Amino acid sequence: MFIVLFCIVAITLWLLNKFVLPFNNQPLSDNPAVMNPVLPVKKETPAYKLALPTLTKSSPTLFLDIDGVCHKNFDESLSHLPILEAFLEEHKGVQIVISSTWRTTCEKEFLARCLGKKVWASVVGFTPILGTREQEVLSFVESHSIEHFVCLDDDRTEFFGGVPVIFTDRSSAITSREVSQLSRWYHRAR
Repeated sequence: MFIVLFCIVAITLWLLNKFVLPFNNQPLSDNPAVMNPVLPVKKETPAYKLALPTLTKSSPTLFLDIDGVCHKNFDESLSHLPILEAFLEEHKGVQIVISSTWRTTCEKEFLARCLGKKVWASVVGFTPILGTREQEVLSFVESHSIEHFVCLDDDRTEFFGGVPVIFTDRSSAITSREVSQLSRWYHRAR
C-alpha cells in the first residue's frame, strides 16, 4: 500500500514539474480569444460552439491528434512537439483544431501548458464528440465551412476515406516524412 501511494505522489510531482511549474509565469497565449470554448469537451457540445473567434474558413487547418503524433505511443512526453513547432514556424497561417481525446479529459489551461505557447497560439478550436474521429472532423468542417484541411493522426481505425489524413506511425510519432507531407498539403492549400 505504501509503495502504491509513493508511486502516485512521485508521478504527481513529476507531472507538476514537467508541465505546470515551468509555465507558471508565462501567459497561456498572446491571443485572449483562445479562452472561449470550455474544456474538457462534453458529448452534448455541438461543433459550432467549439470554435474560437480567430478561426477562418480559408486558412489551412490541421486537425491534430496528440498521442502517437506529438509523442510515441502513449508515453505523454510530448517529445516530438518541437517538430510540430518548427513546421508551424516555417508554414505561417496554419490553424490547429484539436481532435485528440485530450480535449475530452484535459482542462484548457493544462492543455495550453502541455502544448506550449507556440502551438497553442495556433489553436482555433476543438472537434465535437461523435462516433469516429472522421465524423468529428467532418462535423467541424461542415459547421465552419473550412476550405482546406488535413488530419494528422496515428489511428487508421478512426478514418474511412472521407477526409484527408496524414498518418504517423505511433511507435515513432511525427517525423520528417510526415512534415514533408504536411508541407505539400500546405502549399496546395495556399
